[in-house]
Amino acid sequence: MNLLIALPNDRELAESLGKKGSENGITFYNRKLEDRNITLLTPSDISDKYYSLPQSLLLSDLVLLSTKSIDSLFADVVACCELLGKKLILTKDNDIGNILKGLSVNYENIDKSNMLEYLGSCEKIPENGKTTKIILDRAFPVKGVGDIALGIITEGKVHVHDNLFHSSGKGVTIKHIQVNDIDVESSESGTRVGLAIKGLDYNEIKKGDVLSTNIIKPTSSAEVSITVSKFAKEVDLEGEKIEAAGYFTYSSVKLSHVKDNTYRLELAKKLPLSMGDRLIFVKSKSPRMFAVGVITKIE
Repeated sequence: MNLLIALPNDRELAESLGKKGSENGITFYNRKLEDRNITLLTPSDISDKYYSLPQSLLLSDLVLLSTKSIDSLFADVVACCELLGKKLILTKDNDIGNILKGLSVNYENIDKSNMLEYLGSCEKIPENGKTTKIILDRAFPVKGVGDIALGIITEGKVHVHDNLFHSSGKGVTIKHIQVNDIDVESSESGTRVGLAIKGLDYNEIKKGDVLSTNIIKPTSSAEVSITVSKFAKEVDLEGEKIEAAGYFTYSSVKLSHVKDNTYRLELAKKLPLSMGDRLIFVKSKSPRMFAVGVITKIE
């Protein structure tokens, strides 16, 4: 069982827990433990690319949050984790028990000296789905190997020789798989992978593209069920300037009320969306990550 862990606010801790890998808005730190691979997702610079923070939270199984600094970033992440139902792992730099009172967020306080041991024992809900979904963030050529795509398996498993579909509709064959620079025959959800592919040129791949069992084409409109944070006061979903962050994707959006908490979503740029996908809605004032939506209809 492999784990994806968002670590939004402590790069020093990330460097102590894993080896720095690729960087593309999010910096990846990788660690091989006895029976699992752990990937830490740390936003590279949210002052320049804030969307990398909600993207890392969406992709993660767990969220590791340092208590060294109790600031607006800390508060935003806690509020968003409550919306997402993500478990929080908190360091013991400061006691924040009183701050979390009244929140319906699942959390544990773990000493940094025991953090790796704890992460090695964490469990996550097993997947029973039969479909495979890999969210891509980079692609490049390697001499003598061919085109390589980097991404995260968010659903199912991928095997060497699997035939999948790219967001463009093109068929792709998986020739080779690497995890933490080790060749493997297959890998499961919660894993960052490097894939040697056939059927698609590396320069046809954009950040946020999908490889999947079924074609997931980009769309500019959908219906979404939205839950707004209790900390967001007087939010006008139809009037405010709002952006949506997805799985390595983001776009400015326009929302039109349909009924109850359902809205029609119009995206400024097409994104590959499927039923059940989640989006984090972002505005300019705190709490910036103020709502979460679930795709209920693709138009």
